[in-house]
Amino acid sequence: MSITSKTLSGMMLDGQEPEESKVINTDIAGAEEMQIMMFLTNGRLGQGLALIESATEDKDEVARVRTAVDKDGKIWLEIETKSGTNIMADALPLSNRFTETVYIRVSDLARAVKELAKEQTVSLWVSEGKLYLGGYYNEEIGGFELEVGFESCEPFTSVHETEFDTILELDQMTFNTVLDSIYEFDNVEIYRMNNTVSYRTGNDKCTIATVMQNQTHSEDTLPNLSIRIPARIFKTLPLVNALDDDLGLYVKLKFNTKYRVLKVEGQYASLFCDFTDGSLKTFNNDGMVRQFTIMSDAIAAAIGTYFNIHSTDPTGLVKLYKVNDGLLGIETVNTDRMDVNLTVGNVTLDVDEMDIEVPMDVLTMMIRKSGCPKLDLLYNKEANRLMMVYGNGLFLRKCCYQA
Repeated sequence: MSITSKTLSGMMLDGQEPEESKVINTDIAGAEEMQIMMFLTNGRLGQGLALIESATEDKDEVARVRTAVDKDGKIWLEIETKSGTNIMADALPLSNRFTETVYIRVSDLARAVKELAKEQTVSLWVSEGKLYLGGYYNEEIGGFELEVGFESCEPFTSVHETEFDTILELDQMTFNTVLDSIYEFDNVEIYRMNNTVSYRTGNDKCTIATVMQNQTHSEDTLPNLSIRIPARIFKTLPLVNALDDDLGLYVKLKFNTKYRVLKVEGQYASLFCDFTDGSLKTFNNDGMVRQFTIMSDAIAAAIGTYFNIHSTDPTGLVKLYKVNDGLLGIETVNTDRMDVNLTVGNVTLDVDEMDIEVPMDVLTMMIRKSGCPKLDLLYNKEANRLMMVYGNGLFLRKCCYQA
């Protein structure tokens, strides 16, 4: 069993003995009547299912669905996935709690509720061990115009609670900033080294590393940390606290570094995730020479257009070269199908000669979404390394490319 917070610790879940001092054990009037729970589609049920859907790619993910009553007699629905994501959704008044526990493919329920988002309410009930959803209630027919029955799945054992040995707090601005660097990368890595926290995304040829400038530096020496989680999980983490009564400033990540488990817990939702060690490589500016400084507004839109035209060969090489003072040229290397050339002005060139080749997608990622007024390109010819660096009052970022 997983209760998402101390706020809900007094609830009675079906299959659990009630705590007399905390729980009202109400008998549902009319045992033969259908026990229906009603929910606002834009309330915690819809939000919670969106969280679950975002946290998993497995369309066959199984969830346990059961009901609870808190000490005030309010009825709640608990949905807990096999992988450990847990949500609590409060039912509308006049709902009747169903006492059976069912196991379903949660993506089916999420999709059905999402399709009914324009409806103000949806209803859930259990009949003969099977969960049903109803929408479009019609008084003339005395029932729902739409009913969806969800096939039952095999029960599972809940994720066990574990102790956590270190904590990291991320604010919403940090999430937004790092999300701008993810692009199509599969993973996000979080590092805490010597009390400095940084974030990396990338692949075997390109790494984008970000450090927030306004992070709080603790006076205590915190243990170093290096974790890798799926990008979809990183995008999901802020959704956990979105179900809370009051939005907090921070999302608290709790880690068990021995068993490599991450947990984020809000008032009405929680999420477990396994993690591995970070593996993305970066390098410093030793031996690197600045090639040019470019104003981002002079190239950001143009490089996006160039990339879209060049989409037949998105990872193909382009050459950077000096046209003359103040002008930078970017042209395709492989011209078998198309020859595209872009000339960019308002560039401060630091070298007399330049002949650099870089994949088009890497160059595009180095420039787009920078959110900074100017970009500096550094180059180490012997090591064949490129690094775009930029920053503002909010963050510092370097994009590293190793040919």
